[in-house]
Amino acid sequence: EGAGAGCIQLGDGGNVIKTNPAYLEHMDWEGGVIDAPYTSADMPALLEDLESNASWLEEVRQRNVSNCLLRHDHLNRWDMVLKAAGLDATPTAAARRIRLKEQAATLTTAPTRILSRSQNR
Repeated sequence: EGAGAGCIQLGDGGNVIKTNPAYLEHMDWEGGVIDAPYTSADMPALLEDLESNASWLEEVRQRNVSNCLLRHDHLNRWDMVLKAAGLDATPTAAARRIRLKEQAATLTTAPTRILSRSQNR
């Protein structure tokens, strides 16, 4: 849910992400999970570096939301269930898939608005 909401996700890429098949399969886009070792003594510097790259972080947010719309909507899981049961998707599901693609396409043209802590209260 975090990636779908546009959150920037940090994780221990060397020990967890790169060795976890689920992450490798489902969060495989650039910036899906940013490497941040749990034992890093330099976490403040890493966070400052990320904050200094606002345009890249915005791209990551957009990629996170877009990939979640296209790959992690419940429609994708439901399609697996239908396929396993030998059933076809409904017209409503097809229409939802079109809407998801349209929504994902808007992310490359319109910047997301990130609220500051004071605006979010």
